[in-house]
Amino acid sequence: MIVACVFCQSFLFPVVVCLSCSETMQSRESIPGMVNIDDAAVLAMEDLMTEYLPMCRAMPKLELHAHLNGSIRAATLLELARERDEDCTELENILKKDKRSLPETFKLFGLIRILTTDHRVITRITREVIEDFAAENTIYIELRTAPKNNSAVGMTKRSYMESVKVGLDIAAPVSPIHVRLILSIDRRETTEAAMDTVRLACELRKEGWDIAGIDLSGDPAIGEWTTFAPALMFAREQGFPLALHCGEVRNSEDIRSMLAMRPERLGHVCCLDNYEWEVLLASRIPVEVCLTSNLATQSVPSIEEHHLGHSRDWSPLILRYLVSIGLSIVIDFYMIFRA
Repeated sequence: MIVACVFCQSFLFPVVVCLSCSETMQSRESIPGMVNIDDAAVLAMEDLMTEYLPMCRAMPKLELHAHLNGSIRAATLLELARERDEDCTELENILKKDKRSLPETFKLFGLIRILTTDHRVITRITREVIEDFAAENTIYIELRTAPKNNSAVGMTKRSYMESVKVGLDIAAPVSPIHVRLILSIDRRETTEAAMDTVRLACELRKEGWDIAGIDLSGDPAIGEWTTFAPALMFAREQGFPLALHCGEVRNSEDIRSMLAMRPERLGHVCCLDNYEWEVLLASRIPVEVCLTSNLATQSVPSIEEHHLGHSRDWSPLILRYLVSIGLSIVIDFYMIFRA
């Protein structure tokens, strides 16, 4: 059974309430203090464990917004850092924080990029991510990742994706999930590098890979819309659905340009003004929302002030997802159930 799903076009970008829920990431980690939540959240969790958790564990789930680098086990990150003789102090401090600002979150992703620089590691983390989602009874996942070049180890964007596929193939016999891939354009990239990602997606699709679409993500404080727009328009011309991270920070040019492009999905939309909200609501573009992520990165001041409140009477239903290491899907599920 898939809960509260209404498919409007295809299995890729449905208008759907996708309530992915699971045990907390803490339950999968061996590092004490990895996720600390306040007293109210602890009480909510205790209530949930007796009332909803068995159902949450058993429920088949769709995961429509899983970043490969955002889903790595914290224990694996620390192990990789120690293998490289890196000073783990900064990494441990960021991972253990109750809340991380958005700049700190992207600093963490920067550290992850340093640690995930060879084919062996890419294959390993892909396998582990799929295993973890399978353990949470996820039956369908769109895994997004930005293909990377690393000439020091002979890595190209294609060989990066081939390493991802090896990880998927290893996990497949024991993790029966329908996995599709979304190739991400990183906001740090040039126009030509972004075009390379779309061209690679075209090649892989032609070879039979299950490519779900093209994403735009990365540090929202970096890059200009005019840099990525040509690649996104090219992707659309090639028939790829678009999923764009939008409004993670206040950037009217980006936000309004994305709304005008009318992608198949938008992510976050935390920092829209009233006019932009009206445009979004009128457009009926589905939005991917993560309550705990928005709170943990301080994108919203409180759950009561979350922009989800703008959408209570909105027909294109909210899509739910987990977006970062150490966050609790189950708290999101609790909040929605209790609303």
